[in-house]
Amino acid sequence: NAPVLNAEISFGETSVKSFTNAQGYFSVYCNILPNEIRVHCMSYNDYKSFIGDSQPIRIFLSHKAYDLCSVDIVVEKPRDLMPGIRYQIMDFEFSGNNLILLALKKQSLFSPELLLVDTSGKILYTYEINRPIKLYRDFDEKVFLITPSTAYEINTDSNHLRLVNPVDIKSFEQINNVIVGHMGNNYLLKQYMYNNQVLNYFNYDEINDSLRCFRTIADNGAIQRNRWGSYFNGREEDMRFQQIIMNRPVEAPLVRINDTIMVFNFLNSELEKYSSEADTFSEKPIIFHRDKGFSKVILNDKGQARIYFLFVKNGISQLKEIDTNDGRVIQTIDIPDFVYVEKIKVHNGIIYFLYKSRELSEYKKLYVMKI
Repeated sequence: NAPVLNAEISFGETSVKSFTNAQGYFSVYCNILPNEIRVHCMSYNDYKSFIGDSQPIRIFLSHKAYDLCSVDIVVEKPRDLMPGIRYQIMDFEFSGNNLILLALKKQSLFSPELLLVDTSGKILYTYEINRPIKLYRDFDEKVFLITPSTAYEINTDSNHLRLVNPVDIKSFEQINNVIVGHMGNNYLLKQYMYNNQVLNYFNYDEINDSLRCFRTIADNGAIQRNRWGSYFNGREEDMRFQQIIMNRPVEAPLVRINDTIMVFNFLNSELEKYSSEADTFSEKPIIFHRDKGFSKVILNDKGQARIYFLFVKNGISQLKEIDTNDGRVIQTIDIPDFVYVEKIKVHNGIIYFLYKSRELSEYKKLYVMKI
């Protein structure tokens, strides 16, 4: 007995039509009686009936039933990508459709290897190495093996691994501590000043050989406090405490999604967006970084153009996807039953992480979980 809004009323084969209002009422003029009245409304069965006079009528509609296909609801859980493989996985990176793993064979520090593995966990190639520290992805999306003295680019042509273009580690770090992005002829650079309390972002145009600062973010309160001089007695340990605790660097990571540059300005609680040449600007307020467990770790799924931030609560990791248009959290993904996982990354809608159980005989393994 509830009124139906926007039901379509028509008569026979004529073009006369009317629609019901919010109270379910309608009126229509027809000069041919008796005639067939027809009622059509989405989600209801059609109604047809003959009327022979102009008296008010009351029409009842019945809901239409739809037969839908069955749906299986499955809770996605993390799984070991390489079950039964006797390698201790220390680090990993992505290379095209495959993964590069830094691993210890049978947990031995004397048997480090690079493994090229496909997304199903099949080992495609192995390469013995010496004194590895970690893997590193640079501003040009190239993957490097870092050793105490040298950075080697890892080439994976034709499903093989080769170490090429060695660079002195100090030179490598100087470059990658400054350059944070590269698009076409434009390089994005960062610079910290005033005890890390001022962060500058620059755009370098390689063709015109021009350098332009497009954003400066400053913690004016911390700058003022630094003008008061050293804390405590100025001893070495006091200066170290001041550097680590009192003068924490301004937090405003820069990421790139397609042709858009985004700066997550946590100091001012804003998401700032720039064009590919950093010459246009917009901003939206953000509040997700104030939630408990925020770890400041940003996860950029370049394949699907999605941004996640990592939260850790009681050792359980949680990913929150951020809407890159307005800075809101649009979904939250828990990694259940795995406490204190390591090196979380997201690639093409898949979460990857390292985990070692408390069993002494257990290897540190690479796990995957579909979002």
